[in-house]
Amino acid sequence: MKTSLFAIILFISLSLSDISAQSFKDRSFHTIGTTYFTDYYASPLVAYERSFFSGDETQYETPWGFSIMTFAYKYRFNIVELSDNIAFSTSINPALAVTASSVGMGSINVPLQLNMEFGAGSTYNTTANMGGYLGAGLEWNKVGLVNYDLFDAGDIPHDAEFQTMWMQPVISAGIRYWSASNVLKEIELKYGWAAQQEYTVGGGSEVSTHRARTIRIIFNGFLNY
Repeated sequence: MKTSLFAIILFISLSLSDISAQSFKDRSFHTIGTTYFTDYYASPLVAYERSFFSGDETQYETPWGFSIMTFAYKYRFNIVELSDNIAFSTSINPALAVTASSVGMGSINVPLQLNMEFGAGSTYNTTANMGGYLGAGLEWNKVGLVNYDLFDAGDIPHDAEFQTMWMQPVISAGIRYWSASNVLKEIELKYGWAAQQEYTVGGGSEVSTHRARTIRIIFNGFLNY
C-alpha cells in the first residue's frame, strides 16, 4: 500500500516539474460538494475478550457508520490534455462528515486519484454539454473523531481497540451536466475497499468475513468554471 502511494506521488511530481505558473492555473479545477445520508463506511474488524460464566470468549465487532451530512472539496490538475475533450488528471478530495457510528462521531476521508476526464469539465476549452470522469487511487480514512461508547451497557469493554484509521484502494466515477443556473454540476459515486478479513462466529463453529469499505454518492459544483 505504501509503495503504491509513493508511486502515485512520484508520478505526479515528475509530471508537474516543467509546468509554468500560468499553465498550472489553466489546468487546475476546483469543486465543492455536499450530500446527506448517502455516505457510508465500515471500518476494519475488531476483536475483544468478553467474559461469560463458562469463561472468556473472543468476540468480534464490525464497526460501521453513515453520514448525516458530508462536505467535500476537490482539487484537480490536468497532467495531460490530449484534446479539448479528453484529459488525464490527478486529484485530491478531502471530505469531512458528521457521522453516526459505533466508534464515535465525525469522519475524514481523503482520496488521492489518477483520472481520465472527458466532455464537459475535462478542460477549459471544451464546448461539450455533458461529460464525466473515471478515477482510481488510494484513500485515507479516519473515523470516530469524537469518541463515545455506543455500547455503554457493557456489551463491549471500554478497552476494546477499534481501528479508526486505515488506507485502502478507491475507485470513483462522475457524470457532469450544466444546470439551469449555468453552473457545471457533477454527480459522483466513490467506492473504497480493504482486504477481506475472516472471523469465527457461533462459538467458533462458523467462519464469516468482513471487509472495510466506504461508499459515497455526492453532488458537486464547479467553481469559477
